[in-house]
Amino acid sequence: MMQYLQMAGTALSIYSSLSEGRDEVGQEKFQQQQLTQKMEQDKINARKESNARLRTLDSHESMNRAFVLGKLNRDVSDRSLKAFLQRQRDIGNQDVQEIQTQSILTQGQDNARMQYSSLRAQNAYTGALLGAGSAVASGMFRYQQYKVDGYFD
Repeated sequence: MMQYLQMAGTALSIYSSLSEGRDEVGQEKFQQQQLTQKMEQDKINARKESNARLRTLDSHESMNRAFVLGKLNRDVSDRSLKAFLQRQRDIGNQDVQEIQTQSILTQGQDNARMQYSSLRAQNAYTGALLGAGSAVASGMFRYQQYKVDGYFD
């Protein structure tokens, strides 16, 4: 009777260790899926922000041209007007570049998080196998010890 209890205890310990490891691996895979979705959403948001900034730049350029040409009666070939409009385009393009750079940095951070999550999943799996192996070794040791002590006679 005692040996059956020992075997049942060992089996439960093995099952518990493997189940815990499987749950941790599942959580890490879920985390990776969440990060993948976040990365895609961040890319979309960066494109939207860049496009919005470029649309704003175009709109402001049109208003500036209309104002300068209509109200101030200046010629389109005016160098100061050209310089002003070029400066506005440079600022807008710099803003777009900053949006894209920030997106790349965020993606790098998310990639690092995904790698860390993958490593945690591997470690959880390894830990579960080691825990199960330890349960087997411990169960065998106790079985032999009980056998020597005469509990299984």
